[in-house]
Amino acid sequence: MDTLKKIGTTSLQEWARMLVQVVGLFLLVRLVFFLEILFRFNADLTKTSSMFVGFFYDILLSCSVAVVVLVPLAIIKTLFPKVGRFFQWFFVIGYLLLSFILTEYFYNVGSPLDHVIFAYTPRNILDTVLWSTSVSFTSVLFFVLYIALGIIFFIATDKKTFAFVPSIVCLLATIVVFCCVKYKNLVREEWLFESSHTDFLYAVNQPSYSIVKILDFKEKDKDSYTQMQNVAKATEVYHTKNNKTDYIDSQYPFMRKFTDADVLGAFMKTSSRDTLPNFVFIIVESLGQYLTCVDSTSLSFTPFLDSLKQKSLYWPNCVSTTERTFGVMPAVFASVPQGRKGFANEWLPIPEYNSLLKEFHDNGYYLSFFYGGAASFGGQNAFMKANGVDYISDVTLDTMTEARSSLQKEFYRWGVDDSELFDFAERIKGQQNTNPFVDIYLTLSSHEPFEIPNIDTYRNKILKNWHIDETTKEGKIVKDNLNIFSCYLYTDESLRQLFNYYKTRDDYDNTIFIVTGDHRTGKLGNPNIPIQKYNVPLIIYSPLLCLTKTMEGVVSHYDITPSVSSFLKHNYSFDVPNNCHWLGTAFDTSESFQCNKRQAFMLNNTDVVEYLFDTVYLAYGRLYSVQRGLRLKQIENEELLDDMQTFLTMYQTLSEYTLYKNKLLKPTTTNKK
Repeated sequence: MDTLKKIGTTSLQEWARMLVQVVGLFLLVRLVFFLEILFRFNADLTKTSSMFVGFFYDILLSCSVAVVVLVPLAIIKTLFPKVGRFFQWFFVIGYLLLSFILTEYFYNVGSPLDHVIFAYTPRNILDTVLWSTSVSFTSVLFFVLYIALGIIFFIATDKKTFAFVPSIVCLLATIVVFCCVKYKNLVREEWLFESSHTDFLYAVNQPSYSIVKILDFKEKDKDSYTQMQNVAKATEVYHTKNNKTDYIDSQYPFMRKFTDADVLGAFMKTSSRDTLPNFVFIIVESLGQYLTCVDSTSLSFTPFLDSLKQKSLYWPNCVSTTERTFGVMPAVFASVPQGRKGFANEWLPIPEYNSLLKEFHDNGYYLSFFYGGAASFGGQNAFMKANGVDYISDVTLDTMTEARSSLQKEFYRWGVDDSELFDFAERIKGQQNTNPFVDIYLTLSSHEPFEIPNIDTYRNKILKNWHIDETTKEGKIVKDNLNIFSCYLYTDESLRQLFNYYKTRDDYDNTIFIVTGDHRTGKLGNPNIPIQKYNVPLIIYSPLLCLTKTMEGVVSHYDITPSVSSFLKHNYSFDVPNNCHWLGTAFDTSESFQCNKRQAFMLNNTDVVEYLFDTVYLAYGRLYSVQRGLRLKQIENEELLDDMQTFLTMYQTLSEYTLYKNKLLKPTTTNKK
């Protein structure tokens, strides 16, 4: 009996010591994370309130760890000191390393790690980690801080002893908190942060957030589309909400008559119905509308694109459909829903569908896709092949690897730089000599790790030729991210080079250029304006233009296919299907701001938690009104919030149903007009 009592007393005192160590460890890691937020994330000091709430979160988490982990560990350490001590050190070192890794991930991606690990293949994840991260003095410094301070604190408190009565009081209090407060619900519901998802991400404990999100994803039933009653109800509601669209068949919820107006024809001159125009689509990596994360920007590092906007059809309020590149090709060229993991992901079944690329192919165009990276990434290669693209570049080809600069040998990188890609494309174009043609470019240089040839040259250009006032928010952002803006300047010069090449061609006067971004860069986004990460410019330039115009009506990547298809159908001998499944509509050409778009957005982790419905925007369980320039103002309306969340759930049911059950388009509806 005395032995059991002694074991119990010793275990309790050991538990109390480890509780202090865990609480101290969590708070120490929180402090280092707080310093990183201030020095590396360009966060303003008003975010300190989130960080202090984070201390409270960590204390609550400590109670869960103390009951679930420390109670058995204290007993093991009392009975088997060496084994217990091993597990204790394993926990400490493991937590410090995990916290550092997750903080670096947060720094590079702009959000904590979650079930995104299930959205990509292991090879894609490895490539992304290797291609998107780089070792710097700052990252090494914070790594040392995490490990050194944690170990020093642990050693300093390892010999402390605690009296029996205070230990039992701490144990009882911890058990009460553990039983009364469900920590996982605090993470799921973003407790204490009704107004800001970003503030919650700053406050939440990074490892616990990742674990909760991953476990929730594995347990969640995402197969609501298999219940036909859910599909029928969702179809009815979706058709009712979009009652201006002429839908055809409730079994194919998105299929409709192709009646989109020709809005581009009024701006274009045509030489002959039989002489089809050439198209050049340029999708620029991370080209956001506001590169510096400041709405009233005074600094621009894309002078060529800025000049192009002045003589083009230009939409500053264009939105992409996904937070990352995987969604841009299906949205731009097929106007399709993303389903559960993105339309083009290679492990998904691809349903019967139509696309602008298929229309080009069927009408005699020669299609080329130029990308400086591995075309298989994100299913791009399979998507292009399925759409009849004739030529697909790939860095694994010997002809492409010859173009790679010495910089590729020094860094593990996504692929060739933009200027080298364009040089390569010019050589391939010289061998093709085909008309009409469609050329598709996807650039790479304005992507992590933001390393380009002669980057110091571009850094010096910016410092010399741009007045950067570091007392302003924008100036500080630019100075702290000089490599990023150097890459944009390099890409802009490369685009000038590409346009100059096309000007030398005999068919230049009959070529239409469409330029947009795939999304904006995560590192420079304004986290308090969630729609801004999708805001990209849309530019249509051509010698065929007879009018130029800047339009503030909100448009989407989804609108490109129906607008171009309708333009060709009404002005040329160009056959198109009678019916379609386009989620987009004809471009809004209003000069004044208005928002009539209705679409969902997919995050990097493939979650769909954001929806734009005219001038109302739903994001992370919060409602906003959409104002000029795609600025958002948070609104409180519980009834509307419930309606929007229900509608988004229904839309996602249809999105998954149509892809997995092959219900986008009836095979018999491909007859031409």
